[in-house]
Amino acid sequence: MINQFETDLTRIEELLSLEKIHKVSQLLSDRHPSDVAYLVNHTSAAYQHMLLPLLRGFAELDEVVYRLDEDVIVELMGLLQADEVGRLFSQLDSDNAVKILGCLPDELVEWVMLQIPKAESDELDLQLQYDEDRAGRIMSTGYFSIHEDATVHEAFSSLRQSVEAELIYNIYVIDDRRHLVGVFSLRELLLQPNHLKVHEFMNEQVVSVRHKDDQEAVAKVVERLGISAVPVVNDHLQLVGIVTMDDVIGIIRSETTEDIMKLAGTTDGEYSLPSPMRNFMRRMPWLMVSFFGGMLTIQTNLYFAGKVPHIELLAFVTIIAGMGGNIASQSSTIVVRGLATGRIMISELWTVLVRETLTGTLLGVFFGGLVGLAASYEFQHLALIGVSVAVGMVFSMVIAAFVGTLMPMVFERLKIDPAVATGPFVSTTIDNLGLLGFFGSTLLILSFVE
Repeated sequence: MINQFETDLTRIEELLSLEKIHKVSQLLSDRHPSDVAYLVNHTSAAYQHMLLPLLRGFAELDEVVYRLDEDVIVELMGLLQADEVGRLFSQLDSDNAVKILGCLPDELVEWVMLQIPKAESDELDLQLQYDEDRAGRIMSTGYFSIHEDATVHEAFSSLRQSVEAELIYNIYVIDDRRHLVGVFSLRELLLQPNHLKVHEFMNEQVVSVRHKDDQEAVAKVVERLGISAVPVVNDHLQLVGIVTMDDVIGIIRSETTEDIMKLAGTTDGEYSLPSPMRNFMRRMPWLMVSFFGGMLTIQTNLYFAGKVPHIELLAFVTIIAGMGGNIASQSSTIVVRGLATGRIMISELWTVLVRETLTGTLLGVFFGGLVGLAASYEFQHLALIGVSVAVGMVFSMVIAAFVGTLMPMVFERLKIDPAVATGPFVSTTIDNLGLLGFFGSTLLILSFVE
């Protein structure tokens, strides 16, 4: 598939360079809307401005536009005429419409809203009031619901008239005040006699989320229960929308990317930042943490260099710090992803901490034995070097596993994204604590023997 995209991109840019616009339009018309969006996003800036006008006449523009990069959406919306904007937003699901509006500058949002019927624009405006990571922002208002006193026959009649519902596999039941009181599947509806009222066979144990819930929490609910959509209710428990599986997939992908980027000490925004200066401003604060941590490590080395009686011990500082950093990264990554996916709970802190610390101890003994043997062989005239280095490696790796596990859990408890605790914070902390463990244990051993 990637090779096909590369072939298509090359072909599109060749045709645009020759100004064969009609052939480019034909090529795009044969592609799936998601593929069209991918090709537009990855077309070089030199040709992208020639490609965007072609989208105005694309039959499935509503399935393309919300998949475009933010800057491309802004440019495309600036090209559309008023009637084209109105037609586009009449075809969009509300969650995708909100996503597009969230990319636009305020003055363009106001103009777009004027091209949409007032009832729809008011609804979209309400969704835009939510923060970007809330369920109310990503929910679709195109759902199907039925009153609890309706019969099966009435439900079928309503279904036939429901052209705007995004998903009808699950049918939600409401009362007179639009409270969510039950749910049943389309399959269950098909099996019931026409005269039966829906409240007689609906499932009253319906799972829902609140409109102000974090989108990551919503994704966990859908993932855990294996459902295609989850209903969203307001503070009065009234049904206001649904979050569907395609939105959940996007949330999981976004949150995972964000966590991975934070593990590396950067942000997911760098995908769409062509400017080296803007990339510099995003990365510099994270690397500043590593820089000051490194300066502190230098001071630690200088302090102990004058106290260690055998200069040979300093040769092992790099491997001690490196191995400690590796096991800390492993432990912290396991905990961060465990917390993000719900496989690790805060209440399991001590269980996870003991398990990872014991793992670090076993790894420390194993690799400490290896480095101790190597040191004993290298410095045969100093028998204590091997023992000192081995013990120092054990102390360093135990500390690394302990801190690497504890920091994300502490950050989670403090309501701070635990992914922040892994990259620069863990590495700088482990470097210094690991070296303190190494030098401290070494000096202690030597003080007893010498």
